Amino acid sequence: MKQEGKNVVEILKDLIELRVGNMSAKPEQSTKDKGAEAQSKNASTRDSKQHKSIRRLIRHPQFRDYALSTKDVWVITDLWLFHLEFPQRGSSFQSICAHAKLDNYDVSACGDFILSLLERNILNFYDRMSGDYYLNPLLLQSAEYTLSKSLLLKIMGRDLPLELQRNLKSEWCNDQDFLEDLRLIFDLCYNSFGELGCRNSPPEYPILSATLSLLCARIDAAPPHLGIKAITIKYSLQECHLALLLLTWYHQLYGDDCLDERDIVHALAPNPRQRWKVQKELDQDSLLLSEAILVKEPQYRRGPICGVTVSR
Repeated sequence: MKQEGKNVVEILKDLIELRVGNMSAKPEQSTKDKGAEAQSKNASTRDSKQHKSIRRLIRHPQFRDYALSTKDVWVITDLWLFHLEFPQRGSSFQSICAHAKLDNYDVSACGDFILSLLERNILNFYDRMSGDYYLNPLLLQSAEYTLSKSLLLKIMGRDLPLELQRNLKSEWCNDQDFLEDLRLIFDLCYNSFGELGCRNSPPEYPILSATLSLLCARIDAAPPHLGIKAITIKYSLQECHLALLLLTWYHQLYGDDCLDERDIVHALAPNPRQRWKVQKELDQDSLLLSEAILVKEPQYRRGPICGVTVSR
């Protein structure tokens, strides 16, 4: 997708070159006065180009939902360059604040900025974050971060929902069609975006959410004789219920038998403040468990924890 003749990769390339040009700029080799005048003119030209490129990125159709600020743009620019030079490596709390030209000693402002980037799915934790970083902001300072995979895809001009859609059957005529697409779409999601293709390591939330939303939309449009559609109608399942059911079903049929309750909660609610909503749907008096659509079973592979399966 292009805007004003530039796609996102080209805009970021311009910003990187301007950034590097600013750092390496030297006075013209002339008289002192003329050199200072030329340097000032060059700086003004660079500033104008920077402002134009920043505005282009902020207004780009793929990035409007991020509500980017100038600081956000510089962080994305610098981390994109870091990603190109050092793939599969994380960036520290301090380095991200430096990219945004924030004072590292102002930990509250830096923490709020990092939180904003996480909440808008611009950044993702390099390693899984289990703790509540709202309760303990020190977790943010010790963590490492990367640009989210969903944002990286947008930088490269990819439309994930559209590309996943192309892999699905045109329609589901029977339960076998549904199950084949369930496996296919989750296999693509996990193998392409999970940690080293591990089925027990769900992809980051925007990727998983796009996959689940696509399946839910197809279920909504499916004929009523389809098994999953009949269950949806019978129990008046909402999208939040279907997300739990589909994720659990996939792991039970094609993965490692069942998911840990904790894994499900973290996969569907990476934000600690939203986890209670998912946990509520896994309580014994919830719709899915009270109607025996899902059941909890003891597991001892990693200590006495609960696994979740679809009722047979």
